[in-house]
Amino acid sequence: MNVDDTNDTDDLILKLLETDNPTASKLIYTYHYKAVYTYIKDFISDHDAAKDIIQELFTAIWIKRHSLNLIKPLRSYLLSAAHNKAINYLRDKGRQNRIMGEIVNRSGNGKIAPPADAELQASELEIQIRRALSRLPIHAKRTFLMSRKQGMTYKEIAEHLHVTEKAVEKNMSKALSLLRQYLGIYLKMLVIALME
Repeated sequence: MNVDDTNDTDDLILKLLETDNPTASKLIYTYHYKAVYTYIKDFISDHDAAKDIIQELFTAIWIKRHSLNLIKPLRSYLLSAAHNKAINYLRDKGRQNRIMGEIVNRSGNGKIAPPADAELQASELEIQIRRALSRLPIHAKRTFLMSRKQGMTYKEIAEHLHVTEKAVEKNMSKALSLLRQYLGIYLKMLVIALME
């Protein structure tokens, strides 16, 4: 879908939301679900939790349609809201694990320590991601952000940057490889801490 098609679709969705037409929800799902899901899966490895977050987000948009100040591009809003919900999920999951650890400790069977504060972990993860992104070569960073933050396809990125799709693929591959390298150990430590 090119930029003009996206603008037309966003215009239609916004008009349908204003007139309380439930088709708006179907269009949001059809045109934005995949990008939002892919974005959330970068944070949360749990497929069901990611789907629940998206369902909650899309439902909230319908319920709060008259009080939200939605503007184009809708995908930017959706990705930002999804990001916040993913961070909240990680924080809440850490809190639940910590409470369970305390219950086990108080019951006299306390052989496991509760995990570190999940809020601190989520905040630290954001800092580490920003640092890792700042270390990427400029073309790799730009391609990664256009794909993951703006939800653009490789074809759209190639057209926007006036390069071939092959160049976009190469830059994306480089970005993902370097991010795995920069964040690998940290992410493993975070996953272990959250699962304790």
